[in-house]
Amino acid sequence: KVVSYSIMRKIKEYCNKKGITLYMYLMGAADILMYLYSGENDVVIGSPIAGRSQAVLEKQIGYYANTIAIRNYVSDNQTVAELLDVVKENTLKSFNYQDYPFGRLVREKANARISNRNPLFDVMMVLQNTNMIVNQKLMIGTMPITEINDLGTSSLFDLHIEFTENEYGIDIALDYDVDLFERQDIIGLGSDLVELLTLLMEDQTLIKDI
Repeated sequence: KVVSYSIMRKIKEYCNKKGITLYMYLMGAADILMYLYSGENDVVIGSPIAGRSQAVLEKQIGYYANTIAIRNYVSDNQTVAELLDVVKENTLKSFNYQDYPFGRLVREKANARISNRNPLFDVMMVLQNTNMIVNQKLMIGTMPITEINDLGTSSLFDLHIEFTENEYGIDIALDYDVDLFERQDIIGLGSDLVELLTLLMEDQTLIKDI
């Protein structure tokens, strides 16, 4: 699925007025989508984070990424604007704890482990929007980097939502557990997600009216 450049620009203008980031807006859309599909108010979505909260790490080469779990409550009587405020608050709180080891969090908070399930969340959301990706110029100094498409056929989660911002808009890629979803279900889910990204700008709409 693709969100056009014109819609992306409107979303970014809305985000600037609202005082939120594109990431928070997309997380809000994902939360509403999961609520509408599952009927569950308590929504937990995982997300990777760069893990370079200290300035000394910014220019180092190495893998510092961590995973955070962002928990939001969605209800019928919330307006979209109210939900986005909650998402902003909880996202910032999660970012404050981004250096907390995910493995330790699992040991402390997860209930009985199921070997084929993530212990804290079943849905992962990723936003790829670094300058190199947006401008589609992958370089280290003068050395070009060639992207290799991931041909993996299995998903680590029930659903993996990846947004990639580029000069044409936002690409949306959905990986899913084939034991849970049919391809047509995911096509429909993707279409609903694209529609949601436009509807959220009408932020006085109640969740139950979406």
